[in-house]
Amino acid sequence: MDNNNYDPNVNSVPPMPEGIPPMPQTAAPAPQQQYAAPQAQAAAPAQPADKPMIYSIMAYILIFWIVGLVMEPEKDMPYVKNHVNNGLIIFIAELALTIVGFLLGLISGVLAGIISGLLGAVILLFIVLGIMKAVNHQTFEFPFPFLANLQIIK
Repeated sequence: MDNNNYDPNVNSVPPMPEGIPPMPQTAAPAPQQQYAAPQAQAAAPAQPADKPMIYSIMAYILIFWIVGLVMEPEKDMPYVKNHVNNGLIIFIAELALTIVGFLLGLISGVLAGIISGLLGAVILLFIVLGIMKAVNHQTFEFPFPFLANLQIIK
């Protein structure tokens, strides 16, 4: 082999320097033992006992309180009725806040932003508290007497 003819700009392997023995050929590695991947267990479908909780949670999400209002037989359960009623009250409060915020925005954008932000935070707090109570299978009553006694859904 002539070491003087190696050009590093050409895509070729450089010659082995003299005096270094070539690397011995190794046998192919032993095949890895194949293990069967554990089978993922499918999530259990919602049990009938979970449906009231799901409908109660949905009552606090925008207009989904309608689902708990129409589903049989859960619509007659006091637990579901409580959360659907609260979800409806919160939905009406959200609509009212949107209208009031818009009207205040016509007068003063800063005032509308402050009031809408504060009332929006209170509504979000009620939504979170209601969902937490629904998950724990408890009823939720608003802390304000005028809201706690309000029953839209009988």
